[in-house]
Amino acid sequence: MTQKGKKAADIIFSLAFMAMITIPLLCMNTEEYAQSQLENRALTGWPGWGFDKKYNEWYLHYAEDRIGFREEAIGLFTKAVHSLFHEFAEELHMYGKEDYVFPADDGYVKSYQHLNTDEELIDSLVTYLGNTNEYLKEKNILFVFMICPDKKSIYGEYFPDYIHVNEKQENTLELLAKKLDKAEVPYVIPVEEFQEKAKTVQIYNKKYDSAHWNDFGAFYGMQLVGEKFRQQGSAAPVVSEEDYVLNFEEMKTMEFIDIPINEQVPFYTLAHKPELKTSQKLEGALERVEGTSIQHYKNPNAKSEETILIFHDSFLQSNKKFFVNTYKEVYMVSRQNYQGVQYYVNVLNPDVVLYENAERAFADDLYAYTSLRDIQYEMPYEAVMADWVSSGQSIAGIGKKKEKEHLRLSVDAVEGGSLQDGILYADKNSGIVEISGELEGANQQDYLIYVKYRDEYYEAGYGGFAGKKKVSAAFRSSRLKKGTMEFIAVSRETGEEISLLSLKVRKKDFS
Repeated sequence: MTQKGKKAADIIFSLAFMAMITIPLLCMNTEEYAQSQLENRALTGWPGWGFDKKYNEWYLHYAEDRIGFREEAIGLFTKAVHSLFHEFAEELHMYGKEDYVFPADDGYVKSYQHLNTDEELIDSLVTYLGNTNEYLKEKNILFVFMICPDKKSIYGEYFPDYIHVNEKQENTLELLAKKLDKAEVPYVIPVEEFQEKAKTVQIYNKKYDSAHWNDFGAFYGMQLVGEKFRQQGSAAPVVSEEDYVLNFEEMKTMEFIDIPINEQVPFYTLAHKPELKTSQKLEGALERVEGTSIQHYKNPNAKSEETILIFHDSFLQSNKKFFVNTYKEVYMVSRQNYQGVQYYVNVLNPDVVLYENAERAFADDLYAYTSLRDIQYEMPYEAVMADWVSSGQSIAGIGKKKEKEHLRLSVDAVEGGSLQDGILYADKNSGIVEISGELEGANQQDYLIYVKYRDEYYEAGYGGFAGKKKVSAAFRSSRLKKGTMEFIAVSRETGEEISLLSLKVRKKDFS
């Protein structure tokens, strides 16, 4: 090769090398919420700015998860390794005994070994769940928290022998159960129940979808949840096999990657499919974290009159069939909307709330939720008044209305309607009508904010900053009727009420 040709080859090689480095960086996935189709999990979210060791670790996780062409590269490498060595790429799947397939990522394996039990994270979650349970209890809403165990927690005897367990350290679920018991949070963590069931039924597939239970596992898990709700007083029946038809589908390749298998996978279908109603306008209008989903189903012929609100992980994402015949209305919200429990409860008025969390989240995206313990709830009006009566303090001011005070409520926006001359015109086709504003004035943090509408009270205060408290009240447009809506401030010290704003409600078609 001539000197000129060699120089050209060096330039081409250098440009190609630089392109291999820079193009994946330029093509990083920067969406707020992104899902890996290959691994069926949420990709690491941006953790915010920080300079300690924990932030540095999460910046590395973020870059590894979001680099361009990651899915394509992993898929190609996995198929090549499996064809040559009958093994999986390190961070996708791995073979255990008798060809059982398990996830192989570092967090999953360390969780099996009891090496990444994070008591601080568990404490934060338990604090959040305890506060949530107390809030819902005051509203006479039943609550159950459920952990969906990893396959390794149920079929640990098939995990590779070369991976050892630190028996001196409690695993995440054991420690979590103890703390939930102490906090008196109703829960279902069905490790022992599933291990017993697994002796006679394959509740996690041997190879297909190694990260999740199959329909046998889902059905049994929902039976345990239904029983827990009934122990608390729910009238909704527990799911029964009589309501379903069981079929098996032959899976010839693994999920997401073209690896050949031959496995019979169980699927339940409803024996009598209901005529479900839904509201796309409502689903579209409800607030949510970008990229997450909300599902709504209404069955007028359901077995109970109860409404259920479900915060779910991937285990329940596509399992509406276990709820729609039991509950009159079913709302399914992605777990990443954990900060919005009070909002959803006030808008949707459920009878029972199920919060489902995958065990795997403790070694994955749950770490990104740094504010779990900081989520606060404004207690319901009736509970606050009852506390005043039972406290033995002077109650002369309770319920007394004051028209003039140092507080002022300014309305910033009305979504799903309009506000004119003291009249709230609600668009009956909007799905959600929301009034938001700020409470201004001295000592305004000493007051709880409520909305009284048609003799019912709704919490409306959601914290604030710089001397201003955010106020927001949202209602389903289909449930708004002609009447009066009054914003009220209740003194934490005296129980006195201050009338902040009174609106007349009228419905209108803005289309």
